[in-house]
Amino acid sequence: MAIVAVIVLIILCLLIILGAGLNAILFLLGPFAATSPAATTVQPYVPVTPRPVMAVVVGVELDATVKLSNRAFVPAYNNELSPQYQELSQTFTNTMDAVFLNSDLSDIYNGTVVNGFTQGSVIVNFTINLIRAPTAPTVTGSTTMSSGVGSIDDQINSVRGQVEVSIKEIIQIADDNGDLTTLGVDSTTLSVTDVSVDVETTTVTETPATTIAPSTKTPDEEPPVLVCPDDVTAETEAGAAFGIISWTSPTATDNSGEVTVETDFVPGQLPIGSRNITVTATDASGNTAECVIVATVVDIEAPIAICPEDITRNTDLGQAYATISWSSPRGTDNSGTISSINADPREGQFAIGSHVITVTVVDPAGLEGQCTFDIVVQDNEAPTLECPATIEVSTDVGSPSSIVTWTVLGQDNSGSVSSLSSSPSPGESFAISTTTVVVTALDQSGNMGQCSFNVIVFDSELPVITCPASIIQATDLGSSSATVMWQVTAADNSGDPPTITSSHEPGMLSFGTLTVVAMAIDSSENTASCSFTVQIVDEEAPLITCPNNITVATDVGASSAIITWAGPFASDNTGQATAMTDISLGLWPIGIQTVTGTAVDGSGNEAQCTFWVNVQDLENPVVLCPADITSELVAVPVTWDATATDNSEMIANLTSSPSTSDVVLGTNTVTVIAMDPSGNKAECSFVVILTDTTAPTITCPDDVSGTLAAEQSSVTLAWVEPSATDLSGDVTVTASHSSGDYSIGQVNVTASATDSSGNQASCFFLVTVTDMQDPMISSCPPSQSVNTDNGLATAVVSWTPPTAWDNSGSVSLTSHYSSGDPFPIGSTQVTYTATDGSGNSVMTCTFDIAVHDNEKPVISGCPSDQNVTTDFGNATAVVTWTPPTATDNSGYHTLTSTDNPGDYFPIGNNTVTYYASDDAGNTETCTFFVVVSDNEKPVISRCPSDQNVTTYFGNATAVVTWTPPTATDNSGNQTLTSTDNPGDYFPIGNNTVTYYASDDAGNIKTCTFFVVVSDNEKPVISGCPSDQNVTTDFGNATAVVTWTPPTATDKSGNQTLTSTDNPGDYFPIGNNKVTYYTSDDAGNTEICTFFVVVSDNEKPVMSGCPSDQNVTTDFGNATAVVTWTPPTATDNSGNQTLTSTDNPGDYFPIGNNTVTYYASDDAGNTEICTFFVVVSDNEKPVISGCPSDQNVTTDFGNATAVVTWTPPTATDNSGNQTLTSSHNSGDYFPIGNNTVTYTSTDGAGNTETCTFNLVVTDPMVNISPLLMKYII
Repeated sequence: MAIVAVIVLIILCLLIILGAGLNAILFLLGPFAATSPAATTVQPYVPVTPRPVMAVVVGVELDATVKLSNRAFVPAYNNELSPQYQELSQTFTNTMDAVFLNSDLSDIYNGTVVNGFTQGSVIVNFTINLIRAPTAPTVTGSTTMSSGVGSIDDQINSVRGQVEVSIKEIIQIADDNGDLTTLGVDSTTLSVTDVSVDVETTTVTETPATTIAPSTKTPDEEPPVLVCPDDVTAETEAGAAFGIISWTSPTATDNSGEVTVETDFVPGQLPIGSRNITVTATDASGNTAECVIVATVVDIEAPIAICPEDITRNTDLGQAYATISWSSPRGTDNSGTISSINADPREGQFAIGSHVITVTVVDPAGLEGQCTFDIVVQDNEAPTLECPATIEVSTDVGSPSSIVTWTVLGQDNSGSVSSLSSSPSPGESFAISTTTVVVTALDQSGNMGQCSFNVIVFDSELPVITCPASIIQATDLGSSSATVMWQVTAADNSGDPPTITSSHEPGMLSFGTLTVVAMAIDSSENTASCSFTVQIVDEEAPLITCPNNITVATDVGASSAIITWAGPFASDNTGQATAMTDISLGLWPIGIQTVTGTAVDGSGNEAQCTFWVNVQDLENPVVLCPADITSELVAVPVTWDATATDNSEMIANLTSSPSTSDVVLGTNTVTVIAMDPSGNKAECSFVVILTDTTAPTITCPDDVSGTLAAEQSSVTLAWVEPSATDLSGDVTVTASHSSGDYSIGQVNVTASATDSSGNQASCFFLVTVTDMQDPMISSCPPSQSVNTDNGLATAVVSWTPPTAWDNSGSVSLTSHYSSGDPFPIGSTQVTYTATDGSGNSVMTCTFDIAVHDNEKPVISGCPSDQNVTTDFGNATAVVTWTPPTATDNSGYHTLTSTDNPGDYFPIGNNTVTYYASDDAGNTETCTFFVVVSDNEKPVISRCPSDQNVTTYFGNATAVVTWTPPTATDNSGNQTLTSTDNPGDYFPIGNNTVTYYASDDAGNIKTCTFFVVVSDNEKPVISGCPSDQNVTTDFGNATAVVTWTPPTATDKSGNQTLTSTDNPGDYFPIGNNKVTYYTSDDAGNTEICTFFVVVSDNEKPVMSGCPSDQNVTTDFGNATAVVTWTPPTATDNSGNQTLTSTDNPGDYFPIGNNTVTYYASDDAGNTEICTFFVVVSDNEKPVISGCPSDQNVTTDFGNATAVVTWTPPTATDNSGNQTLTSSHNSGDYFPIGNNTVTYTSTDGAGNTETCTFNLVVTDPMVNISPLLMKYII
């Protein structure tokens, strides 16, 4: 019994622990109670309802995989730390967030987590988190229910199914809407691997139902009575995006006394916002009642604004501001979301000075947070100056100096220049030399700018030179020259007498006009000139000699004579005189004329003489007969044309014998006689032959034709006989055929006519007999349809040929085809033609042969599959192969294809098909595959160069920006990620930035550059001296210069100050740069620079300037070698150069040559020395090959002779000479002594002559006219 009691006690304890009701315990204890000695009554059995348990879903995790179809797996996807993994993971989660936050699950969606990637394009393993189930989030059941319908396990399984269906549906809708296209999610590959449901259970406490005895049950249709508590509001927890929501328990009663209460949300964390909590009361009969509690979580926590670090920048180049941007301000909020971030003022241009930037962040609840940071804009840009270009001015009139002014413009990025000064100043007097002007400008920040330019003052006033008036003077008696004298004077504003030179000196001058040019040169090389003319005139008359009187006969065949003579001859004291006549040489008419000769010298002085010319006519006329004449006998008599001429141009009489009317058949000799008015006669003769060669005229009848009647072989034909006529009247006619019977065919009848001289003519006509009856064809074969013979494009076809008949008994039967011939594919028409002997034919037998082709073409050499990679830089590959070939029995086929060798093929599997077809439509195909793979890495362009920046003032970082690179890929699909972004903060040191570009095939390209952040705050130098402009100490090439040294400071307190030069140092001529250097312990350096400009204004000194040189050309040359002692030069600087335009021993050309020596020092101070080398040419030209005298006779029948010779040549030492002559080789020369003169003159007027004589004689001058007549 004790053991039983212990067991009951243990069971009782378990029931208490498990929450069993009192009735259940009593039920178990009933038997014991009944046997208890104290028990007097037994209670009836009443079932006890277990206490309900409420299970609430507090979290759901769905594990799944899905395929990304537009990406290729790369090894980097195995590394969670690689940029490729992180980029794809972030892109996937962002896409899922966007999909679910815009879906019906947005209020319970709690994010997506990527668990990894696997191969298969790219397979994403991920988890979607929900804070509760999509629908029916609360399930209830008895703790004793472990299985069965309505149990907690069953309802959790139902939740799993609901979650899987809902998530798949949302992803499918997003895929259909195109929201997953960019990422490449293929919703059909979505696979759910697990759904985990987290629940919390609580026991529902309620008043026990009244125990009643078993009775007959009445259906309960009355719903419970449910009372909800008031709506609840909670504030967010510190730093959290949720609040803790709780409420008093709802109360529910029911007439049955049994009721369960369920809620769709349990007290606890609720995100910011409001939601309805539904409470449901259910009685034992399934009757329900509902009420709603509105729970609201209010966000009371302001966001936190995070500003970038303070910024110190220099002004933009040339601007009074700096363009400043900063890394984006950030904000954090307990809600996890920032609605807006604003900076006041915004990024942009900031003026010189300090600026406070206020950043305001706002969260979705409208709460604000702020922070500030400072921007300091510093001006370290020196002013800029625009100095004038070198100023070159001449001395003021009558002064050795000039007052010079100028304007210098200064500007500064700050907008103002506080001071502007020049040394020397504008308006000062500048001596003749080069002076350097230095201009200095300071802005309000103490930045200094300088520029410099030169002022060059020179003497440009010309000296004054005076020439005498022009001179006219007669030649000395009996001479071609005259003695002339003059004087030239000059003065200069400098007071120093100028140097005067002249192109010619006074003295003996040759005949003619000479221009004298005088030049005056002052010490500054200013040159003035004047000129005048000297004219030597000739007033002496020349001497003239005329030729003797002339008697000549007319030229042969002319009514005149060519008259020539030698002279007249003239001479003059100047050596220059010309002689001419009032009548020119040439053709003279018959008669006597007087000729006057006139001599004129170069000055116009004249002299005259006269002689006469007598032309006589002694010449006979000339008669011209025609050529011998042979003429055909015609009705009109023979004619001819004989002509006669005479030098007198007149013919008195012209006769012919026999005359034209007296000519007879055969050979006739005709004589023509001509006589001129002077009685001179001439005659000629020719032969006239008269012949008869003309054929008769014959006429034939028209062609004759006839047609055979039926069954006739001939026909009788008749015609008019041919006839003929002839000029002689005597003609005979014959014919080859005559009228009569003619059979079928054509006959050519020929007729001939012959005159008495044997001349013949003929004609012909045709005689034609025609047969017009056609033959007949019978037994024509029928049409046939056959197939091609195997393997051939033809078929052999046979038939029985037809027969033919003709009334003439002679007929032939022909055809283009014969029975047993091979016929090609298609329809061929066979035609038989019957033709008789007369050419009558019929084609009344025609039939068709149709040959059909049923054989397919054959394709050979079909290519195998091609596996290639893309061409470099393209998403395609050019693929070639050997095309297949096709044959067909017809011999006619086409081979086409979907693609051709050399085509571009895209990435993937491409099908190529060849089609072979013949003309009958029979077709064969050949197919292979071209698989194109992408092995080419993407290309990253414009990879940034290394960035070297300095820290912002007082900071250990720097915000660095750059233009990101771009990526391209031959496939056109690539992604670009990086370890850092423009605007990030970078610490001091060498920072590596890497960009990764990858394509869908997993090819990766990287771009790396460095961001080097340095600290380089410089020390400050104060009191930097201004530029010093000094001149050399007298007699030295240096100057001693002093100044107040600058000072240096640095925030570290440790700096050194050194310089290249010190006050009191000697400075050489020129622009000397003095630099002060200060540096701190960090190696930052600042410099201060100014210039010490030492100018040299002392000119060099030149000694021993040569005097002018007057020389003549070297013999046989156009130049003269001239020597002199060169001058010497010295300068205070010790550095001078002496140059000249010419040197002793140089060759100088004819004329006035200026020689100048220049002495200059390094400062550009110059002294000059000038003299003249005047080279005169006194050498005459040389004439070579002067012809010797010639004695010739007149040309036959003329009073002149054509004379030729080899012309002489001329040379001159100057190389410039002319050669003229009074006559030319080949001229006509008259009877007598003719003088030929060649004259050569050079540029200086020197002259040389060559003279020879041509003596022309007439060998017939003593022959009488009568004898001359017989000679001719």
